[in-house]
Amino acid sequence: MSPERLLARLARADFVLAREADGARYGAYAGGDRRRRPVARIPAAIVKGLIADGALSNVDGERVVLSPAGRARAERAAATPDEAWRVQHDELVDRSAMDRDGDVYAVRGLAPGGAMARLARMKDPEGRAFFATEEIAAGARLAQDWAVGQQGLVRGADWTAPPRGSTPRGSSAEIARGAVIDARARVHVALSALSPNATALIKAACLEQHGLEIIERRARWPARSAKVALKFALAQLALAYRTGRAAGSGGGPVQQST
Repeated sequence: MSPERLLARLARADFVLAREADGARYGAYAGGDRRRRPVARIPAAIVKGLIADGALSNVDGERVVLSPAGRARAERAAATPDEAWRVQHDELVDRSAMDRDGDVYAVRGLAPGGAMARLARMKDPEGRAFFATEEIAAGARLAQDWAVGQQGLVRGADWTAPPRGSTPRGSSAEIARGAVIDARARVHVALSALSPNATALIKAACLEQHGLEIIERRARWPARSAKVALKFALAQLALAYRTGRAAGSGGGPVQQST
């Protein structure tokens, strides 16, 4: 087994290496359970070389585990060349994005988090995704604009001071303020394209990130009814983006993230 293959296997599963009695090899034990037979045996020279490189850590002279540096090395080796650095710091996944025309397409980006990630994981009784890709992408696009719009002005910044430099648009503070204003305008246009009920539900679930159970309790709805209502609301938002009624001004493709 090569050093890189060993690091890859250790990164995928909870293995502990333990030196065997003859000292010539190390056994790989799942979960560190040495009562069972090792799943593999690795020459001691390979293990000692990886310890010297910092990819493996010697716990007590007998047991060896993957170090943080070794995990990063394994992730670099498994990634494509353009993702080799970023994959050490963030999880990259295949995701969906929505462009300015409301069309959904596949992208490679950071793993989503927050409310939209929870909604994307919901399943129907057959185990399929409950919310369509287009619905999640529409909600993510709105949520990202909402997040930008909530940033507000920089605390303590002097907006009355003359811009520095000779850039035609002025200071970086003015540019940042313009981005916030544009994002707020896009959110307003998008929500204005929806029915009042859809607007209230999307704001609560996707922007304010209230759980569906909380929404049901506050509205005195039956259990699991908010999920169905939200699906109709997100479908309405996706249609508004696709037909241009929710596009607003500015803004390029938005990845599925919150």
